[in-house]
Amino acid sequence: MIEALPELRPCYDRLVADWGNFGGEPPGQYIVLHDTYRVLLELLLALPSETRGRRALLERAVAFWERMLASADEQTRYLGIDALAETLDGSLGGPAAAGELGGPALKAWFASFSRDDWARQPRDRLIDLWGVRDAIASALPDVTLRDLPGISHPADYRAVPSLSEAKAAADGVVLLSTHGTTHLYVVCPARLVRCDESVLELTAIEIAAKRGGEEYSRGEPGVRYRTIPLGERVWNMRRGQDRDGRLTEDVWIADELRSIRPAILDVLAGQIARLP
Repeated sequence: MIEALPELRPCYDRLVADWGNFGGEPPGQYIVLHDTYRVLLELLLALPSETRGRRALLERAVAFWERMLASADEQTRYLGIDALAETLDGSLGGPAAAGELGGPALKAWFASFSRDDWARQPRDRLIDLWGVRDAIASALPDVTLRDLPGISHPADYRAVPSLSEAKAAADGVVLLSTHGTTHLYVVCPARLVRCDESVLELTAIEIAAKRGGEEYSRGEPGVRYRTIPLGERVWNMRRGQDRDGRLTEDVWIADELRSIRPAILDVLAGQIARLP
């Protein structure tokens, strides 16, 4: 896969580097292909067909998996079915792409297993854990990273270790959250923060205590530092009806914290040392 689609090399490397709790075993092929190749395929299918660079990348992606579908090895064929054939068959525009770009093996699979009248909907939340969007952006010269569908942040591989380093980065961001970055309380450009790290940590813990339940008792509330380009979507950072809002130059605070929003802003600005 990496030889055929070298753009996916950094995504693969990040996935493997994060795979640290399974007795030294590498991630299985189905996991690798689902989290890298399948995301690539879904991203390309979600773009308008006239997008410059899309067809060339899609042709390479389909051609490599055509070899898998035509393989004499049964397990390789199963991988090809899962990653390519079933992804195309379940995606809006996928059957058309299979008919236009597929080889004999893919077309034979569609003839046997697919139906034209199946309902196919665009993915409403395309999660990109390992940076596929960023990896292919240069191959799509007329599309900015912000225009690519999908959600890539807050990504652990873009973590920075301290507030000072977050401030030094042009796109450094401070997150107050619990359960890792699953439940976000505050997302703030690092340059706006005027308090120190200990105050940020305490504020996250105090917010969780006010919320109660597992957020406080088992969620390990705290501060995390990431780099996130301006305008990118952030998972679970709700803005109105948009479940995954875009990062702006302003401070984002979760709606359920509206009653203490002024106090949180005062803490971030260094005007008070802790929440009242």
